[in-house]
Amino acid sequence: MTLATTMNPAHNYDVSLVDGFNVPVSISMGAVGCDVADMNVCCLDSLTVRSGGKVVGCKSVCLVTEADKYCCTGEHGGVYADSVC
Repeated sequence: MTLATTMNPAHNYDVSLVDGFNVPVSISMGAVGCDVADMNVCCLDSLTVRSGGKVVGCKSVCLVTEADKYCCTGEHGGVYADSVC
């Protein structure tokens, strides 16, 4: 997670799910209109990590498939090689 701050009074958080996730993060907003999101609902069933019947993390497609296409390696490596990367 990255907090982007500028001279603007608004702050932006960038949460990347590219490499999967397993660490709970909570950000409390003080202003009206700032919605809460549960990122676990975005995880495909085939990528979920469960504990006690609950989704507690999400694996990356690279971790599950080990395919160059999703790991941005081999012929899919490099900045402009593939839109996934």
